[in-house]
Amino acid sequence: MKNNEYITITLKSSLKYKIRRYFQKVAYKILGPENMTKVYFRILLGYNLNLTHPETFNEKICFYKLFYCPQNELVIKCADKYEVRNYLKSKGYENNLINILGVWDEANSINWNELPKKFALKRTNGCGYNIICLDKSKIEEREVKKLLNKWQKDKFGMYNVEPHYDKMPSKIVCEEYIDSDGRLPVDYKIHCFNGQAKFIMVCDGRVRGYTTFYYYDFNKRPLLFSSENADSPLEIDDTLFKEMINMSNDIAKDFPFVRVDFYIHKRKLIIGELTFTPTAGYDYTITKEGDYAIGQMFEIGNWREK
Repeated sequence: MKNNEYITITLKSSLKYKIRRYFQKVAYKILGPENMTKVYFRILLGYNLNLTHPETFNEKICFYKLFYCPQNELVIKCADKYEVRNYLKSKGYENNLINILGVWDEANSINWNELPKKFALKRTNGCGYNIICLDKSKIEEREVKKLLNKWQKDKFGMYNVEPHYDKMPSKIVCEEYIDSDGRLPVDYKIHCFNGQAKFIMVCDGRVRGYTTFYYYDFNKRPLLFSSENADSPLEIDDTLFKEMINMSNDIAKDFPFVRVDFYIHKRKLIIGELTFTPTAGYDYTITKEGDYAIGQMFEIGNWREK
């Protein structure tokens, strides 16, 4: 099944990508989580991963994903796109969640006739497992379910060494379709360190073939963390922005690091998900200077297992 004007599948499907994923699983089984992380880190970022005295943001995220996230029950639950809803409801944010139209353990349980014309189907554990449908009558039910069942068999945590994702049984959820002026909404990602929100990353163009990432401080001024630096202040409603920061600070109290991902729908904030290991600690889109500067915001604890 391929992307067209009626359906967008956000997970890559090229032969090259499938081969890479195969060898990632093999490497994970042979090398183990820590050694595979070191090898992959060197390949992608060009310098050796220091887990003894991590300094950069990428190093500290790798430390976090190896020695904290897989052992922390709250992180495990909140990394799940369905289970996190209970946590967010307990924090008082039920009205900031997208409507769920259904949840299933496997795709064959989905009653296709009950789905609306437009919807978004997602696997709850992992990244990229999204099917965004604009017209149900133009796509094949059998092909969609076949793809979903294939995704359900994946051990996503093995690919980039994010074992916390495989600690919860994966489900399939159907969410209400939302857009922003006919396109998918912009992502606003608040980065929080040691209980405090520090800066925002704005992500646009997710499905047009080229995604842009811009960083700003909370005065809406561009931050020079990426080679794609913004050249103008952040454009966002002041009231919504303040609310976004306040909500992130509240959530941040419960985690050493968390990224709170928002989008805006009908002038209301929607929490898309909580992210604990962005790009699995292999983010080559930020500069070396940005990698170090962000790393200094994250004070890590002694989480290594004895």
